[in-house]
Parts: sequence; structure tokens; C-alpha cells
Amino acid sequence: MYSQNEKDELLNELKEMESLQIDMDNEGKILQEDIIDFLLNGNGNPEDLGDRIELYLYEFKLFCRKPVRFAQKDFNVYLNAVDIPFEKLDALLKDLDKFTLVIYTEVDKGFSVLNLNLLLKD
Repeated sequence: MYSQNEKDELLNELKEMESLQIDMDNEGKILQEDIIDFLLNGNGNPEDLGDRIELYLYEFKLFCRKPVRFAQKDFNVYLNAVDIPFEKLDALLKDLDKFTLVIYTEVDKGFSVLNLNLLLKD
């Protein structure tokens, strides 16, 4: 069990995380170009790129439950969500417009959750 101080500290950390404001001006477009460069040319660090994708999604209040996985011409994001409002998907696709989005579900630890597969357009 947690002590009251530990509970208070965790609650304060959660409040800080929820109120985090990130300047995302062009980050989506910059991130898209870096992802494409990695997928096509192998340039960049996949762990760093995965962290940047997770941080970018955090701006939309979309949280990852597993690390981002990269393949030949696509990548998968494993969300801790059961639904995503259309407005968030629309904003995401405006930044990552060189990708086709596929949404699929899976059962993880007894819960149905969403995953995103972003496929590089030809």
C-alpha cells in the first residue's frame, strides 16, 4: 500500500502530466519527415524516434502502452485507449498526411484497446 505522502506525490505528478503544454507548431511535419527518412534510409535512432512519436501523441492526450514498433514502410502505435474522437484523428492525419492510417483493436491483459498502423503512401 502507498502512504498518504506517496499518494499525494503521485496525484501531484499526475496533475502536472495532465496540464503539460507542448509547443507543437511544426513538430508533426518535422516528425513525419524524420519518420520517412528512417523508414526509407535508416537514418536516425528508432528509440529516439519512438519517444518523439509518443510525446507528439501525448499532445492529443493519446497515451502509448507499448513502445512504437517500426517495420519496412510503416510503424505501429499501441494506445492505451478504447476510442479516439474524430477531431484528434483528423488533426493527426493533417500532420502525418504522407501516411495511411489503419486502426485496429486487440485484447491486452483482458481489455480491448486500439492500435494505430501508419503506412507510408507510395
